[in-house]
Amino acid sequence: MKLTNEQQDIFDAVAKPLNSMFETNVVIHVDAKAGTGKTALTKYIVDNFPGRSYIYTAFNKKIVEDGTKTFGKNHCKTFHALAYKYISRPNIGGFYPYGVKEPAYFTYVEKKQVVDMLDKYCLSRHLDLDDFFAEHDIEEYIGEVILDYLEKMANRDIPITFNYMLKELHHNLASGDTKIELDMLFVDEAQDLTPVMLEIFGLIQADVKVYLGDTSQAIYSFLDLVSAFTLSTSTYNLTTSFRLSKAIAAKIEPFCQTFIDPTFKITGVGTGVDTSEAFITHSNAEIIQHVAHLQQIGKTYSFTKPVKDIFEVTLAVDAILEGEMSKKPKYWGLVAKLKKGRETLQELAHSEELDDDITNSLKLLLHFKKEHLNVTDILNKAETDPINKDYLIGTAHSVKGLEMGEVTISSGLNKLVKKMKAKTPKTVEDEDEIVEAMMLYYVACSRAKYRLINATELT
Repeated sequence: MKLTNEQQDIFDAVAKPLNSMFETNVVIHVDAKAGTGKTALTKYIVDNFPGRSYIYTAFNKKIVEDGTKTFGKNHCKTFHALAYKYISRPNIGGFYPYGVKEPAYFTYVEKKQVVDMLDKYCLSRHLDLDDFFAEHDIEEYIGEVILDYLEKMANRDIPITFNYMLKELHHNLASGDTKIELDMLFVDEAQDLTPVMLEIFGLIQADVKVYLGDTSQAIYSFLDLVSAFTLSTSTYNLTTSFRLSKAIAAKIEPFCQTFIDPTFKITGVGTGVDTSEAFITHSNAEIIQHVAHLQQIGKTYSFTKPVKDIFEVTLAVDAILEGEMSKKPKYWGLVAKLKKGRETLQELAHSEELDDDITNSLKLLLHFKKEHLNVTDILNKAETDPINKDYLIGTAHSVKGLEMGEVTISSGLNKLVKKMKAKTPKTVEDEDEIVEAMMLYYVACSRAKYRLINATELT
């Protein structure tokens, strides 16, 4: 591998503590733009230090799965797999409101608060429960029940959750009961970390810790993630994209400079031909609509997520419209509006009081009604159609880490970005929402190697 000047600087920075008897826990931040070879550079580093212990981990499970092909299972772990390795008797199970048996007089709302806050604590930076309760203004009687169920998990009286594993590892590392000692720790997608994982990485002993990510791809704010880059006073940059053609990079750079980060830099040097294609959307409803079109013209396809996950909301909304009840709180707003009968389906499809997933599904079902299409029939055919891995369909959130020769941006994704461009932010939350939409667009457009179709909002 012939290193660029940027890559050489990072290699030298990693090599210094590895070659030193005195330096340890050196932290290096690498802001790597789309397709700039951060995985290849990581592989180059570990290959040049054979026999050294290391772990490569990331928030995104798909990225870790791909990383396993490069680094092997022993060195490549998701956050939860890493925790699982160091936790005793990890009997994993779910923890849901109906599992809160005591106190018996608790309402469903109180039980749900116990479950939600317990999970939030497990993902938080806090070791002390009182500090967590104070930050979130949790009432004492709710806190006592949360503590009770945490103790049940600690004693393995009930199954532990995946996120509880992270908190237990956090406690064990902080107390010294568990030690993780490595030569190198590589954290990919470091702009998207749970607070507890950032604490855990700080407690792991390693000669060098390398946080890799793209600060312009922080698209999971709804998961309350944090960025390791906020702790960095100096960051190395990778700006030469081996994926993007020169023409595509030249369109992406000014867009990102305008809407995301004025210092954004990317240069495309990608060449060659790749016949694979991707259709990238904003919503699952758009995926279903596109699948219906592909089925009509006889073109095969594949998905970035399980088929049932893509169809789940639309099928649930369709069932509710047919008179079936739903036990999931997510749909109670729609059920209540249908019972009142004050709005037409067309008006409900544009309601600002319902989740976007629900309104998108309503729009789709209204369209299918006009076209005499049935969503269940489309699902059944999607589950049995031959798989074509060279034509991929997915939402922008689900395509991170992927690359295809040709990418088509959906009209819905363009519409979202156009809407955000026209929005006047009134609060910090509004500003964050606009920037995240632009980041999502950057993620989608930067999957393309040589041809980008219908990216109308890059202009």
